[in-house]
Parts: sequence; C-alpha cells; structure tokens
Amino acid sequence: MQIIHDYSMEGYEQRQTYNDFRDWLKEAINEMIEYNREEESYR
Repeated sequence: MQIIHDYSMEGYEQRQTYNDFRDWLKEAINEMIEYNREEESYR
C-alpha cells in the first residue's frame, strides 16, 4: 500500500509505503490520537 500526496511538488508525491492495509490503519489511528492530544493542549 502506498500513500500518494496529490498537489505536492515533484518528488514529494509518495509520502509512505506500508506492507498492508492494517499497517496503514494503525499509523492513521496513531496520528489521529497524537493530533487530538496536540489540539487539547492548545485549549
């Protein structure tokens, strides 16, 4: 599985490669948790 970032400069389109959907999902959930923690710290 590959994550492609559209509307980026040439050479920066491929953001990350994962072995399977489960690896990607785990990373996405972890990023969401971290983002929410950072947002809470600004309140």
